[in-house]
Amino acid sequence: MTIHLKFVKKVSFTRLLKKVTPFIWDQACQNAFESIKQCLTRPHVLVAPIQGRPLILSTTALERSLRAMLAQCNDEGKKIPCTISAEQW
Repeated sequence: MTIHLKFVKKVSFTRLLKKVTPFIWDQACQNAFESIKQCLTRPHVLVAPIQGRPLILSTTALERSLRAMLAQCNDEGKKIPCTISAEQW
């Protein structure tokens, strides 16, 4: 699963994925988990595109990864993502 960092500012428990790190779930891990859970369960994280409304393509290219987000502006002018994609190599 890829999570766009614009929506999740800091993910503290990724350090637990290293082989040499003992698995200790501390308060920082719990806070990061709650932040991700809130982002994923909040309504309208991703929306279906509305026909006739302009699409906005945002891309990020780094040495070993590529990310793209297709979005539209809602009625208030806020950019809402329709789809997010990421690749690493």
